Amino acid sequence: PKMTCWSDRYWNMLEGGRFPGVSREQHPLPFHCPFDHLYDLEKWVHSDAPFREYSFLDNPRVKPEDRNDSVRLHVRGAASASADSAGGVRVIRLAPGENYKRASDALKESGWWTAYVVKVDARSLELLCEDLGSPEENRKFNAVMHRVLGIAEQVRYCDAKANPRYNGRQDDPKNPINCTWGFH
Repeated sequence: PKMTCWSDRYWNMLEGGRFPGVSREQHPLPFHCPFDHLYDLEKWVHSDAPFREYSFLDNPRVKPEDRNDSVRLHVRGAASASADSAGGVRVIRLAPGENYKRASDALKESGWWTAYVVKVDARSLELLCEDLGSPEENRKFNAVMHRVLGIAEQVRYCDAKANPRYNGRQDDPKNPINCTWGFH
């Protein structure tokens, strides 16, 4: 999906969520954030995890028949998309609590396994059990995600207002930098 950022990503001090010296007019918040603001692109590219830009279907090189070759996965309890009732729309319906393995099996059983796009709304995804069908498959997936998301590497948000005495040296114990730490 298209991602929105409420702060720039920078290894040092930010000013109001922006690079130092950048005004609100030059860089309004929130903004469409690039892939590498949230994910470790270098690690992702060298892993086995596939990815596509959120806008890949808008690319003119995607054939119209591929763009329209989709299946909607709907979990009972999520709001139905208006397109679900239109004729010709392929929909896989699952019950809340079914897992990702069941979603994959349902695609195969329906004969729609080769669909170019599987559309899943956020609520349907939330209602599924986060399980790939076996502890081994879950471990493999978690290992790949740990690598591509850079979970072992922390990033921080350091704002100048929270650090009025910061002198630009991160190793100065008399003027420590006050940051909010998190994971990307």
